[in-house]
Amino acid sequence: MSTEKITPEELDEIGAAVGKALQEKWDESLEAVCDYVNVARPTAILQMCDALEAKDEEIETYRKALKASESELKKTCYCCELLRNCHLPCRLNNVREANKAALKQKGHIPKE
Repeated sequence: MSTEKITPEELDEIGAAVGKALQEKWDESLEAVCDYVNVARPTAILQMCDALEAKDEEIETYRKALKASESELKKTCYCCELLRNCHLPCRLNNVREANKAALKQKGHIPKE
């Protein structure tokens, strides 16, 4: 291993050479990515849309179940501590507001 010091000028030359090599490779890679996006991506998007249409009924069933569960949460989750342990995201604003109102009716001021 050489103990010879590299001058700032040599370091600049090395940096420029590395930068040029990277730029050339980057341009090739960018071209390959553009080809992929133009050819493969539209096909993939169409396949995804077909798959989503097939799932529509399943999604609608899930949506209905979620709405039913949300209304159940409004009736049952009255304690601010329990809100953290619910199986569904109780931090939705409408659920949170319903719980605050229920707590105030019971004389308890929930923590903000």
